Amino acid sequence: MSNPDFSIPQRQSPKGILLFFGLTFKKIVKTIWPVFVLIILKSSSLNNQKQAVFYAIIALFFIILIVNAILSYLNYYFYIKNEELVVEKGYLKKIKISIPLDRIQTINTHQNFIQQLLHVVALEIDTAGTSQQELKFHALTKEVAEALQLKLSVFSSHRSVVSNDTENSYISDKKTILQISTTDLIKVGISENHLKSLLLIYLFVNGIYQQLHDFFKTALDTASEQAGGFLEKSGMLFITFLAIFFLGMLIVFSVLLVILQYFDLNFSRQDGAFVLKSGLLNKKDIVIPYSKIQLISWETNPIRKWMNFVSVYITQASNSQVKKKQAIIIPGCSNLHLQNILSEIFPDTDTSEWTKHNSHPMYFIRLWIFRIFIISIPLLIFMYSYWQTYIAILVWIFVSAFLSYLSYQKRYFKINPQILHTAKGTIEQEFSLFFNYKIQTIQFKQNFFQRRRKLASIAIFISGGKRIRIPYIQEELAGELYNYLLYCTESGHKKWM
Repeated sequence: MSNPDFSIPQRQSPKGILLFFGLTFKKIVKTIWPVFVLIILKSSSLNNQKQAVFYAIIALFFIILIVNAILSYLNYYFYIKNEELVVEKGYLKKIKISIPLDRIQTINTHQNFIQQLLHVVALEIDTAGTSQQELKFHALTKEVAEALQLKLSVFSSHRSVVSNDTENSYISDKKTILQISTTDLIKVGISENHLKSLLLIYLFVNGIYQQLHDFFKTALDTASEQAGGFLEKSGMLFITFLAIFFLGMLIVFSVLLVILQYFDLNFSRQDGAFVLKSGLLNKKDIVIPYSKIQLISWETNPIRKWMNFVSVYITQASNSQVKKKQAIIIPGCSNLHLQNILSEIFPDTDTSEWTKHNSHPMYFIRLWIFRIFIISIPLLIFMYSYWQTYIAILVWIFVSAFLSYLSYQKRYFKINPQILHTAKGTIEQEFSLFFNYKIQTIQFKQNFFQRRRKLASIAIFISGGKRIRIPYIQEELAGELYNYLLYCTESGHKKWM
């Protein structure tokens, strides 16, 4: 099926029956899986007659799921008619969805492990004006998925005639910008926030524990008491070894997560869009047209600086609730790769035109006072009777001063006639770059204390839910920045969606 006719209603791949079955089964098991575990464990104690009834119920359950999967597949059609993507589905309750092609924002594909085994592709479509993904085809053949993606993308391209603007002066050819190796991904995993991995593991284990606790309360409580008693009796050397072991496991877990998510990452430019392909068990293919790129940001920390790489994020115009799934994330990006990406998105940018502005020193004082009080007040309320509390507060005063000074030094913005560049951070540092005319909303903020010192803050909102803050700058500078950015958004006629 090299050139399918989408004007004719058609179904997904017949292999979709297996996926419909699996999706329904997954939803049911995810909700009541402890009940299934309990029933299976108790089934051995039933007599022959009750066991026969039990197995008959299980068989009936699977027959219902199979019939549901077949009927769902047979009653699922999609086609393009009158410049609308139409989907008809349902057998008990008929549903018809019509999406104007000009509302479609993104068309991405991905393959999980099961879909790779079945040689089918999932196609996700997001539209303007919705708070979540509009459509998802679970089982298209690769040929149909690519043809449909091309069809919808071509329509979007025909609607936006490429102008001679600097931003849109791209060559319509295929070019690989960067390819991330497995070695680079291991470095990324080592530099990840391992507290995040610890939290994920804790939430996962705690979720399982809470669901099983009601069914196996006695056994779990006994195991917890035995584990606690064992740790109390253990020596300091063993506890230290245990802590090092778990730290090593966290690092391994972080590395595995990064490799699974970004394996064989390829970032390229082709036919008016940037394309990111990555993943091992769950392969993703994200496409962002040039005109829909809203902002590019990159993050670094001391470990990543030492390893000489940053993590890059490219945000496109999308709904805030799905922006993370639609963002292009490039970990392990060297400085050379970063410059190549910036030159592709912001060609012919003259850095000599940058004008740099730092936040006012009052920003440092405000952060310092806030950090002192946010820790000191709870300590004084709950632990005021301990002399160690006052030593901890004294130490924290100096530590918070150091952290606040770092935040003050790393907070600035640069601007030229076309682009705004911002920076922030404390230990880590994040940089953002975007075209001035792509700003959605600008806010001029000034509280009582700022007004007395003739200071103000600017809040900038970008499509996709991204907010950029420029805090504590001179009131006159804030007014000029606010008026200029407002002028850029109102007078600009370039395409940004």
